[in-house]
Amino acid sequence: MKQWFLPRLPTVSQIERISPSNFTNFEQCKLKAVLASIKTPRMLPSGPAQHLGNIAHKTLKESRRTGIQLDECFEIAWQSSVEEEETKIGQSWFEKHLIPIENQKGYDETKEQCKILFKKAASFEPTLEAAPFRGAKKRHEVWLDTEDGRVGGYVDEIAKVDRGEALIDYKSGKIFDETTNGTTKVPIEHHLKQVKLYAALYFCNYEVWPKLIRLASFDGSYFDVPFTAEECLLLLVKSYQLLVDVNTTIGELTLNNSAVVSELSMPSAKSCTTCSYRPCCAPYWAARTELPAESWPFDFCGKIIELKELGNKSLLVELIQKNEPAETITIRGLTPDRHPALTEQSEFLAFFSALPDKAPHAYHEGNLTTVYSLPKELN
Repeated sequence: MKQWFLPRLPTVSQIERISPSNFTNFEQCKLKAVLASIKTPRMLPSGPAQHLGNIAHKTLKESRRTGIQLDECFEIAWQSSVEEEETKIGQSWFEKHLIPIENQKGYDETKEQCKILFKKAASFEPTLEAAPFRGAKKRHEVWLDTEDGRVGGYVDEIAKVDRGEALIDYKSGKIFDETTNGTTKVPIEHHLKQVKLYAALYFCNYEVWPKLIRLASFDGSYFDVPFTAEECLLLLVKSYQLLVDVNTTIGELTLNNSAVVSELSMPSAKSCTTCSYRPCCAPYWAARTELPAESWPFDFCGKIIELKELGNKSLLVELIQKNEPAETITIRGLTPDRHPALTEQSEFLAFFSALPDKAPHAYHEGNLTTVYSLPKELN
C-alpha cells in the first residue's frame, strides 16, 4: 500500500517499561503512549518548532559534552545537527517539504539564541546556596531504573554536592508554565512529575535520596523542586499501576485489536491535537461527533465533490464530510507536490491540520496540513 493511503493502527502489543519522560503521556492517553512506546511511525508531521528544538538540543548537548565554546565549533555543531535532522525529515513523505529547515519561521532566532547558550552551556554551573556545583564531580546521561527494569530512564546529570548528590534535568525549552501564582513562577506539571520519578529511581539504585532535584534551562533559569519521599514513591507506584493496567488490558483483549484501542484511548481535544496517530484512531473520530463543541483539530474526512486547479497552480477541494454532520467544506491552496493522494483520483480523502478561512466551512493549507487517501475498505 502506498504511504499516503491511510493505514490501520498496528496491533497493539504489551510494553516492557515506563520512563519518567513518558509517564504523563500515559496519564493523558494510554493508547497514544503505548503506540509511541512500541515505536509506531508517526502519521502526521512535527512542526518546524519541534525540529528546531531538536537541532538546538543536540547542539547544546555537544557543547556540554566537549566543553568547547568557540564560534567556529558552534557552527560545526549546529550544521551537523541540522544535517542530521534534515536527513530524518527527508525520509518522511509528509515532512520533506520542510527542507531546507533554514527557510522555516524561527530558524534565525533559534540559531542565534542557541549560539548564545552554546557559549554558556559548557561552563554553566547553576548555583546552590549551600553547596555550589562549581568544581563538583558530575555524571551525564545516567541510567536509573527499578530492580526489575519496569520503570527507568536516563537522567541528564548527577552532580556531587555537600552531603549528597543532586539530580539535574535540563530543558532546552521553557520550564515554567505561562500561568503564574501571584508573583511566583509555576513549573510545568509534567516536568515536576518527571524529576520526582527520577528521584524515586535514584533511591531504588542507591538506597538514599538525592540532596536536591532541579529543573534547569540553558538560559540560566532553574527551579529547585521541593519533594518528599512519599510523593516520589507514590509516583513510582502509579507508574507500576499504569504499566500493569495497560499490559493487562492488552493481554486480555489480545485477539481483538479494536477493543484494545477503544479501551486504552482517552480522546480529548487537548490530547488529540498533539497526537500524530489520530488519523486512524476510531475513538478520536467518534469523540468529535459526540462532542462537537470541543476545540478539535481542523480535520476532515469525506467524499470528494470537486477537485480543481486554481490560477496559481494550487488545488481546491470540495468535499462532503463522512464522520460528522454532512456539511460541505472547501480546502484551498493545496500544493500538489506535497499531497500525492490528490493525484490518485481517490473518491474519498482525509485532510488533517487545515487552517480556517474567515468564511464558514472554508479552509486552506498550512505548514502541517496532510492529506491521506482512504482505501475502499475504510470508506
